[in-house]
Amino acid sequence: MAITPIKRIDIIAHKEHRKEVVRYLQDRGLIQIIDVREERVPLPIEAEGEIEKELGNLSYILKFFSRFEEKKGILESFIKPKFLLSRKEFEVITKEFDYQKIYEECQRLEKRLNRLKHTFRKLHSWREEVLPWLDLDMLLSDVHPTEKTEVVLGAVSFRVVENLWKDLEKTTQERLFFKVISESKVKKYILLIYLKEDDQKASEILKGYNFERVLYPHLDITPLQLNSFIGERLAKVEKEKEELFAQGKALLEKLKVKVVALYDYLRNLKAQRDIQNSFSQTYETFRIAGWIRAEDVRKLKSGLEKRFKEAEVITRDPSFGERVPIALENRRIIKPFEMVTRLYGYPQYRAVDPTPFLAPFFAFSFGLCLTDAGYGFLIVLFSLLLLVKLSAKIEIKGFFHLFILGGLATIFWGAITGGWFGDIIDRLPQSLALFKNLKDSFVLFNPAEKTLPFLALVLALGFIQVWTGVAIKTVKDFRMRDYKSVLLQDSPTLGIQSGLLLLLLTLAGVFPKATFLYPVVGLLLLSVILIVYNQWRINKEFALKIFWSIFGVYTIVAGNFLADTLSYVRLFALGLATGLLAKAVNEITFLVPSILQSLKIPIFIGSCAAVVVFCVGHLVNIAINILGAYVHTSRLQYLEFFTKFFVGGGGPFRPFRREEEYTIIK
Repeated sequence: MAITPIKRIDIIAHKEHRKEVVRYLQDRGLIQIIDVREERVPLPIEAEGEIEKELGNLSYILKFFSRFEEKKGILESFIKPKFLLSRKEFEVITKEFDYQKIYEECQRLEKRLNRLKHTFRKLHSWREEVLPWLDLDMLLSDVHPTEKTEVVLGAVSFRVVENLWKDLEKTTQERLFFKVISESKVKKYILLIYLKEDDQKASEILKGYNFERVLYPHLDITPLQLNSFIGERLAKVEKEKEELFAQGKALLEKLKVKVVALYDYLRNLKAQRDIQNSFSQTYETFRIAGWIRAEDVRKLKSGLEKRFKEAEVITRDPSFGERVPIALENRRIIKPFEMVTRLYGYPQYRAVDPTPFLAPFFAFSFGLCLTDAGYGFLIVLFSLLLLVKLSAKIEIKGFFHLFILGGLATIFWGAITGGWFGDIIDRLPQSLALFKNLKDSFVLFNPAEKTLPFLALVLALGFIQVWTGVAIKTVKDFRMRDYKSVLLQDSPTLGIQSGLLLLLLTLAGVFPKATFLYPVVGLLLLSVILIVYNQWRINKEFALKIFWSIFGVYTIVAGNFLADTLSYVRLFALGLATGLLAKAVNEITFLVPSILQSLKIPIFIGSCAAVVVFCVGHLVNIAINILGAYVHTSRLQYLEFFTKFFVGGGGPFRPFRREEEYTIIK
C-alpha cells in the first residue's frame, strides 16, 4: 500500500448540533475539512476575541516561565518537551484551573525583576565611573569649586598627558596642582586644581585635548566609601533577585503543567471555532465537506449517525481534476523513507508513490558512500540513543529511523569491503589475529586495492535504478490505459537501455555472440524504429521530424543510459574517500606516540593523545561523509530516478484533529 484511497465526504446536520459535531470530528481526527462556504458567516465578536485574549495571556505566562527553566542541551533546544497527562487529569485542569491569579503574579514578579534590572544597571554604571578614583583621598563634597579655585576631575588619553600638563603650567604660570590618580590602558585619570581667574584659558586647553570632565554629587564620602556603598546595594539587589527567581521557579514547577494543558485546550477550542467558517449553511442546517481515507468512512459514518440521529453522511470517489490530498501509507520498514519523498514533494493522487521503490536504492547508496561497518554501528547506536531520548510524538523520529536503516546498510557494505574504522583491525597485533580472520571471512573486495569491482558495483546499481524508473512509468501508463505511451515511448526507452547493456556484455564476451548478438541488435533497431515512428507521427514539419527522431534516440542513449548511470560514480568516489580518510586517521594515530616520545614526552601521554586523535579523527570523518552520503544519495533519487516517472503537485492529507503543542493525552 502506498497512496491511500481517499473519498470525498459531505456531512449535513442541524445547526443546533454544530459545535458538538465539530468537537466530535476533531476528537476523531479523520477528515481534512475544505472550504465550501458561499459567504462568510461571522461569529459573535465576543467569541472571536475572548479565546485569543486568553491564549495571549497564557503565552505570556509561558514566556515568563521560560526565564526560570534550566538551560537545555543542543538537541533539547530544538524540541519542545511534552507533559504526559491522563484524559481525566486534562479535563480536571481545563474545568477547574483559574490562571488569572497566576497571570497577575507573573506580571508583578516581572515588574519587580525589571525594576531590579534597571537598578542593577544603574549601580553597575556608577561603579564603573567610581573605580578609577578609588585612590582619591578626598570627600566628594570637596571636589567642587571654592571661592578662589576650580577643582576638576577628568580623564584624558595617556599619550597627551605630558603635553597637557606643560600647557596648563604655562597658561596658569605654574599656579596649578596636577595629579594622576590612576590609569588604564588608554586613559589617565587626573585631579586638577587651579585659580578661578585661569579657568577660561584652562578650559580651552582641556577642550583641545579632549579632556573628559567627571562630576560627582555633593556627598560627604570618599570614592572608596561610595564604592563600598554601591557594592552593598548590588549585593542587596542580587539577593532580592535570587528571591524573586526562587518564587518564579516555584511557580514554574507547581503550575506549568496546568498552564500548558489549558493552553492546548484553548488552541483546540480556537481551531474548532475557526474551522466553522469553512462550512456552508442554511437557516436550519450546515454542511461540512472534506476528504477522508476510504478505510475510515465506515467507522466515522456509523459513529456520526449513532450520535446525531438526523445527520446525513454522503461519500463519493474523487472526480478527475479535483485536488485530492495525499496520504502515504507504507510498511513499517519503508515508512522512514517517506521523508525523502516529502522533501521533494507529494505525488498526485492517481500517480505513483516512489517511496517503496526508492527505499532499497537509498539505503544501499547511503551505505556505499560510507563503506565502513564501524561507522555504521556508530550511526545506528547514536540514532537509537536519540530515539530513546526524544518524546513519543516528535516528528523528527522518522529522520533517525532513516539513519538507522542507512547505518545497517553501511554495516553490510563495510563488512563486504573490509572497512572497520578504516584498516584498524589489520593493524592489531598478531595475538588478536582472530578478529582479522573473522573480518576477512566476509570481505569480497577492498575498494582501495580493487577499484574496478567497486566501480562496476555502483554502475550496476545506477543502471538498475534508472531502468526501474522507466519500468515504473511503463506499468503506470499501462494501468492508465495509455497504450500509445507504453508502445511508442516507454518500451523503446527500456529496449535501448537493455539492448545497449546486453550489447556491451556480449562484445565483452560475457554472453556468447552467436546466441545474443543478433537478437540484441534486433531489439535496438526495433526500439529506434518505434522512436522514429512516434516523432514522425507527432511532428508536422519535415525538418522537425528528422531532428526529433535523431534527438529522441540521442537523449535515451546519452541521457538515460550514459549520463544518468554515470552519475552514480559519485557513490564510488565518496565510498573510496571515506575509506582512505579513515586509513589516514589510523596512520596518524599510530605515529603520534612515536613523535611525542622523540620529544621526550612520557609514553602514557603519547598513548592518550593517540586515543584522542583516533576518536576525533573518525568522528570528523563520519560527520563529513554522512552529510555527503545523505545529500548525494538524495540527489540521485530526485534527479536520476524521480524524473523517469514522478508526477508531483499533490498536497499532504492533514485531517482536522486535536493538536497538543505541550501535552500528550494518554
